[in-house]
Amino acid sequence: MSMRHVVVTPLPRVIVWRLLAVLGALGMLASQAVSAAAQAAAGQTAAVPAAVADTEHAPATRQALEARAAAAEQAATSGPADQRAANRQEAAVLRERLRNGDFQVGDRIALTILGGAAPMVDTAIVRDGRTLVLPNLPEIPLQGVLHSEISEYLTTQLSHYIKHPTVQATPLIRLGVLGEVKSPGFFAMPTDILVSDAIMRAGGPTGQADINKTTIKRGTNEVWSDKALREAISSGMTLDQLNLRPGDQLVIAPRSNRSLIQVLQVTGILLGVGLSIYTISRR
Repeated sequence: MSMRHVVVTPLPRVIVWRLLAVLGALGMLASQAVSAAAQAAAGQTAAVPAAVADTEHAPATRQALEARAAAAEQAATSGPADQRAANRQEAAVLRERLRNGDFQVGDRIALTILGGAAPMVDTAIVRDGRTLVLPNLPEIPLQGVLHSEISEYLTTQLSHYIKHPTVQATPLIRLGVLGEVKSPGFFAMPTDILVSDAIMRAGGPTGQADINKTTIKRGTNEVWSDKALREAISSGMTLDQLNLRPGDQLVIAPRSNRSLIQVLQVTGILLGVGLSIYTISRR
């Protein structure tokens, strides 16, 4: 009765190193896929703390914007060059907002005015020269007025013509919600809502949406990266606090086609092929 002897020929060293390099790269891809899946799950289930949501939905005040501009200017004096440039740009945007105010031609303001002959409930449009035109009243300039100041400002202006007016003004911004949402398009939205609320106005994300890859664009420029926007969303910042402007686009990206299962399948195939080729049996 003959006996079979199996001899496994050692792999050439160069082949071993190549296989280890391939397996190392695949391991990194698998780790990234696991991390991405965990982040997506966290992003879909995490809620903004109630204390943050309750206290930070108001439009940004002049004092808060001044503080943010000063902090950005201070941060622009040190650190890496790209970070200094980003801080200078942020400070410039905030200073421009403080000088010119928030209202642009074509913006809409939902108004409720009490105290006149009859209550007025209407949506007014900002006209050329950043002015507001109301029935039977002179033009009201809005240059330099912030969203957070509009109700008090209009109350003061209208008190010249109406006795003890009560004004409730809600600024609306025309914002695009595009990409992986069920009803993409442009919508007039209150400036004091959260980004998540804006996405729901477009029907909510599709099954292929990657919320963690959401960005905000102004024309062809990206004004909020996915990382920065994730941090802003987690802190409960509103559209107003994001310094958004009419026509800005909230873009929800699709999920990557690469999945953890695919990575593990490729790993298994390569391992099987490698062992089949280099394991030699002989009698």
